[in-house]
Amino acid sequence: MTKVNLCGAGLKDFINIDASWKADKTVNLNRRKIPMKDNSVDVLICMSAIGYFTKERGEFLIRDVHRILKYGGVCRFGTQDLELICENFLANDPDFKCERINEWFNGYEASGHKSKYVYDEITLLKLFINSGFDMSNIFCMPYQESADLTVKLGQYDNRSEQMFFIEAVK
Repeated sequence: MTKVNLCGAGLKDFINIDASWKADKTVNLNRRKIPMKDNSVDVLICMSAIGYFTKERGEFLIRDVHRILKYGGVCRFGTQDLELICENFLANDPDFKCERINEWFNGYEASGHKSKYVYDEITLLKLFINSGFDMSNIFCMPYQESADLTVKLGQYDNRSEQMFFIEAVK
């Protein structure tokens, strides 16, 4: 089974692809496609990374994910959920004050890249549809729950208090 962690490093039993030197494959995805063969990946995870790309480049990457997934393969994206963050902010949660929100959405930097786009579920769902995924195979999923029972989420689903998750099956 081929599993890819897109835009991250350190997941056990995954091919970790990122701009960081710590990744298994060091690639700047702002300039290159995902270095995997067509229809070669069973599972792909992309946590907290899609916001580091422009909306146009994000759509390119999702199309590229569609290209490399095997038929029946599953991908899972997680990104900051502005609605949930605002709810926590309005509830006076001390972890959601303006300094922290600005850090996430005003040029937060990881592996030398600054955040560029804030997604909501509808916008991200549209990118998946525009990239070739069938609408009936795209799911908004809760933290630590998967539509694919073979996918174990423990090591990569994180930050339930600030993220939403979308899964798509090719």
